[in-house]
Amino acid sequence: MSPPSAHEPFLRAICEAPDDDAPRLVFADWLDEAGDPDRAEFIRRHVQLARDPEARSLEYECNQRFRTNWRLWLGELPGTIGLWAELHHQHDPRRMTGIDFSQYETWSERPPVLADWDRGFPVAIYVQGSSDRFLSHSDRIAEFVPVRRLNVLNLDDPDGLVRTLAELPFLQKLRELRLPGIALSDDAAVALANSPFATGLRYVSLVAERMTDRAGRAFAESPYLGGLEMLHLLHNDFNGSTKAVLRARFGFNVHC
Repeated sequence: MSPPSAHEPFLRAICEAPDDDAPRLVFADWLDEAGDPDRAEFIRRHVQLARDPEARSLEYECNQRFRTNWRLWLGELPGTIGLWAELHHQHDPRRMTGIDFSQYETWSERPPVLADWDRGFPVAIYVQGSSDRFLSHSDRIAEFVPVRRLNVLNLDDPDGLVRTLAELPFLQKLRELRLPGIALSDDAAVALANSPFATGLRYVSLVAERMTDRAGRAFAESPYLGGLEMLHLLHNDFNGSTKAVLRARFGFNVHC
């Protein structure tokens, strides 16, 4: 899927300035004029909620609009719903119309939630089972969706995904890379640490039980990870000197 062609210039402007509310509000005004007041008002209200996260009435309104419209809004995104939500077994799949569940047999299941959206748009991608769908749509996602977080779960080849991601400009969009329960190899971890596209990362969480000190030192010595605010290298077997250089580089922001 792709966005409606009339939406494309607005979405490009949003992705080019993802921290700026103005392009989002310009798009909302255009949606009003184009006859889509629900989407327009959701964007406006969600922007307001980001500015005032304690506003419970705004949160309630955004959730109500989201629950009513998420199928339509997700259906206009590159990669379709398979990249934008976990899908949960306690919810009746028959209610989630238009979804081919046979594609998502390995998925940890949960319907889309507002917590994975920011100021009117999804910011989280879920990659499970195979990374083919994500990789085949990554250019279009980069162009039209202001993504900031990549969640990798139950993946057949996480090493392959991370090595490929390290070579893609798409990585520059990400602020968070989360691989809960997935143990990366040395080669994949070193590729990530040495990627010139990793400069935007602020939060990285990896299982490090397959990594050696080579990978730990690659993170510590990386010229591209200076912006990290949190680094989880869980269940590692690094020696004392490797842990020392990691802590010297990242201080209390590294968990190893």
